[in-house]
Amino acid sequence: MGCFFCFHSFFSQSHIYCLILAKNQTIGQYQMKKTITISIIAFIILSSCQRAGYYYRCGVSKGKIHDDIGAKEKFDKSIELNPNYCLAFVDRGIIKLRLNDTIGALSDFNKALEINPKFSPAYYCRGKLNVDVQDSTGAMKDLNKLCELEPKSFYTYFLVGIEKRRLKNYTGALADMNKAIELGKKDALYYTYYTRGLIKLDLFDYIGAIADFNKTIELNEDYALAYGNRGVAKEKLKDYKGAIADYTKAIMFNPQYANAYGNRGIVKTELKEYKEAIDDFNYAIELTPENAELYFFRANAKHQLNKDGSCIDWEKASELGFKDANDSIKAYCN
Repeated sequence: MGCFFCFHSFFSQSHIYCLILAKNQTIGQYQMKKTITISIIAFIILSSCQRAGYYYRCGVSKGKIHDDIGAKEKFDKSIELNPNYCLAFVDRGIIKLRLNDTIGALSDFNKALEINPKFSPAYYCRGKLNVDVQDSTGAMKDLNKLCELEPKSFYTYFLVGIEKRRLKNYTGALADMNKAIELGKKDALYYTYYTRGLIKLDLFDYIGAIADFNKTIELNEDYALAYGNRGVAKEKLKDYKGAIADYTKAIMFNPQYANAYGNRGIVKTELKEYKEAIDDFNYAIELTPENAELYFFRANAKHQLNKDGSCIDWEKASELGFKDANDSIKAYCN
């Protein structure tokens, strides 16, 4: 029960009781002072809780505009006024993560769960943090506890599935995403099918992935990422024309989609359409100039076309850390 409601009830009852006693004058002065003191204490506590809520709301507002230092100060004040304010600890932990204070964030999530061992948001945040720091055991424990506490929540299974995928627990992630789809939430369902499609790509189930991306597109026909990743699945199945069609559609909906240009360039290279492939790699590199693989694949296309500029691209790929380029440099550039 929230602090306000608990003490509001207590204060109202004690205050009325005090007035009745005063009217009837049936108790001694000492008892009257004692009753008044209790009412004043209740009022002070109530006031403190109300102010804690005010500072908490201020912290949330500052967090929304990314004034993280200001948000932390407000949450600090809220917790000072109400040391058992679970939600304030969780939200302060989130702000601390944004301020790169991982240890402080973990401490806040732990404190929230110490106050209320069944507080679901704290398990999610701590589980997500454990994924970030690669504590897979701690992460799985928290994520499974979250599912235990919220067995009928679409968002619980959806979010837990995402985190398990980050842990490369693809089988577990797939089971959670299946459950999320079963529970269903219409306004978020297209993204759930899309995410399950990604998991099926991870599991090399390309036909299953295509089916999920088809469903995603059925629910949201201009979702560029669904076309792009369906193109990946088709490319894996060597349906190159289908893949090119999907990459082209993805680019139509999002002209800044660098991966779609790059992947289309790779497929065109496979089809020996080297000039068109180089054009795609040029666009992709313009959008993401630090992507080493793009220089490598453009070098390969150039080498097949007329060899002009291929060594420069392989060297750039190597400079950016793509080690496979070194073999090409040794073979063709020295």
